[in-house]
Amino acid sequence: MSSVVLLPGDKFFVRRIALTPGQDAAVQVELALDTFGPFAPAQIFHGFCASRDGKQALIFAAYRKNFTAEEISSWSTADLILPEFALWLAPATTPAAGTWLYEHDDGLQLIAWDGSELPAGLLFRKTAGVPAELAAGELLEEAAKRFGGPTDSPRRLSGNFVIERWGKEGLSLKLDKPGQTMATLLPVAMARSMDVRDKAELVALAQVQQRENWLWRSFAGAAAALLLCAVVEVGLQLAGVVLDRTQQKVKANAPAVQNIEQANTLAARMEQMAGQRLKPFEMIALINKSRPASMLFKQTTTNSPTQIEVSIEVSNTADMRDFEPALNKAPGVEKVVVSNQRLQPSGITSFDLKVTFKPDFAHEGDSK
Repeated sequence: MSSVVLLPGDKFFVRRIALTPGQDAAVQVELALDTFGPFAPAQIFHGFCASRDGKQALIFAAYRKNFTAEEISSWSTADLILPEFALWLAPATTPAAGTWLYEHDDGLQLIAWDGSELPAGLLFRKTAGVPAELAAGELLEEAAKRFGGPTDSPRRLSGNFVIERWGKEGLSLKLDKPGQTMATLLPVAMARSMDVRDKAELVALAQVQQRENWLWRSFAGAAAALLLCAVVEVGLQLAGVVLDRTQQKVKANAPAVQNIEQANTLAARMEQMAGQRLKPFEMIALINKSRPASMLFKQTTTNSPTQIEVSIEVSNTADMRDFEPALNKAPGVEKVVVSNQRLQPSGITSFDLKVTFKPDFAHEGDSK
């Protein structure tokens, strides 16, 4: 039985990027993700939605530690794992410039449109303990600063996300709200590109599914042969040969299937070690605001939800002296420590930077 899982949108970091038409969109997305922070693919889940003309893509990524080991282990049996905001990404007609506000039980989603086929951006905010209108006003103000465009008179949406069907025609989603129509159909290729699971695991799962389909057809053919062979003895003998060959192929494929299952089990156990929900994308984004052009981030280590360490090289020593006080003044930064400063033979200065953020640096419902 097919299954589709929709993940909470507020767990994802969302950006719209330009694409070069005619070139592999998945490769371009991987390159774009590298520019947002020095995080290995093994540390994140990501997917993307490309526009129909191939000129833009909305990419979304989530740190793997945002999900529990139990959640991740259950994904192996699903056909698709998508963020819930997939509903907004394939409208039948391009929306006019403006904003949509979707309100659900414990939060708000803001979708900013600028006349393009894909949203200019998405913002999320938890509303627990905060009046919805106050949270909405803050989101609209932030959207005006980040995306521009009109934010007055936003379109208000509510209801529950519903998966209508998943088949060869694509994935049909709708917003279940009496008197309010909101539905979309994601083509199969688009829905597959939006699947956020590990890409190597997706390939392995597809191979397993292909093998299962092949085995099912083989067994179906063997059963038909057996029925036919019941009429004549010769047919029965031929059916026996076919069945024997099929069993040999099943045994030959068993080690490969077992290896895949072991790899999935190992990945689930590794994720079980994750005990904290980190927000490295927001940390890197805040530090980047004060980073001069001569400075290069070589490596990062996230120590806790409020602390990150960065190994840095700088070609202009004066920039390093200006960088530390500028970062100390940045909103949300509690303390900055520079250590291990050393001059390399090439004239480049390298040093280590430890940044501690304030406890309220990134609230649970802040935009990703």
